Amino acid sequence: MKTEVRRGRKFVEYIDDSLPVGTFVQEIGVHDVSYQDEQGAWLPADENWETDGLDGFSFRAQRMNHKVRFDSIGAWRWYPRRNVETEYIIINRPKCWLTRTSRWGNLLVNGISREGKDITLTSLRNVTRVIHSSWNGIKTDWILENADAPTRFQQQIDLVGLTEVDGWLIGADGEQLAHLTPTTAIDANGKELPCAGSYTDGYLEFQVDTSGAAYPVTLDPDFAGAAADGYIYG
Repeated sequence: MKTEVRRGRKFVEYIDDSLPVGTFVQEIGVHDVSYQDEQGAWLPADENWETDGLDGFSFRAQRMNHKVRFDSIGAWRWYPRRNVETEYIIINRPKCWLTRTSRWGNLLVNGISREGKDITLTSLRNVTRVIHSSWNGIKTDWILENADAPTRFQQQIDLVGLTEVDGWLIGADGEQLAHLTPTTAIDANGKELPCAGSYTDGYLEFQVDTSGAAYPVTLDPDFAGAAADGYIYG
């Protein structure tokens, strides 16, 4: 029988009754196997979403070294360092460009579900978003279901306790926590599509050229982190 002795961010140490007395075994991983709670104790990491229910948030993923809180209309709050409550990013409700009326409009979420590490949001605009929770961050797939789906999107990003310098998000202690990386897009056949993304004046904007594409098209606007504490993928 294995008995845990201690653990750290990337290891678990235990004794095994089948081994000689005094022998300790340490399992080490590349990914985080533990997170540190508010009291400094190391606990088993868990990437799954769970019910939140406080402050207007529906779901949360917080048993990692970063944490995320998600509401029911598609906005969320990300803390790149789990135990630093004064530093976070608010990713506001997304908008899409409506070509017929030449204006920005809401995606109009009409369904939300949670299963394990994924939250899925459907919309009246023929766009489905799947938000994946992981030990080192959050990744969102924007899935354009058909040719009626918009191809240009925008999200307002509010920074609390963080600053932006040349595309990098900087913590109060000067640590680089996240940065904007190139947007990518592929169609149903795996063909790469022309796309673009930018972060300017507090807005993350991205778009894809779907000419000749096979649907569904998956768009990944990446806002990625440089530290092991976490990253965020738009």
